[in-house]
Amino acid sequence: LLIISPWIKGGVVNADFVGKLERRIRAGVEVYIGYGIGPDDRDCDEWALRKLHNLAKRFEDKPFHFVRLKNTHAKILIYDGIWINTSFNWMSFRGDPDRTFRMEEGTLVQIPSEVEKAYRQYVDVLRSDAQP
Repeated sequence: LLIISPWIKGGVVNADFVGKLERRIRAGVEVYIGYGIGPDDRDCDEWALRKLHNLAKRFEDKPFHFVRLKNTHAKILIYDGIWINTSFNWMSFRGDPDRTFRMEEGTLVQIPSEVEKAYRQYVDVLRSDAQP
């Protein structure tokens, strides 16, 4: 599982999300979450960031990588042989049918070689651009 999104918000990263993520980490799923736009986290929810940082500390010996990037506006989701490159903010906007329509667009790729190539590319970015 690999997610890249500029912002982290509590509307998405809530107790349910963290619980599901923790179950996947315990099951041995390799998880990468990359976020960060601009020099600081003022547009992120502190509580949500703290929950993910705490999870990363608790699972230092597991394949969970929570990474602050220098400056990303990418919105990427890769899981189970699927790669979605979109305008949808995965970690900061929770879709809701009761809200006003919000046009989002993206591309779904299910070609195994292309998904693997994109996964490796984004893992390299997360490793090389990680902020302390």
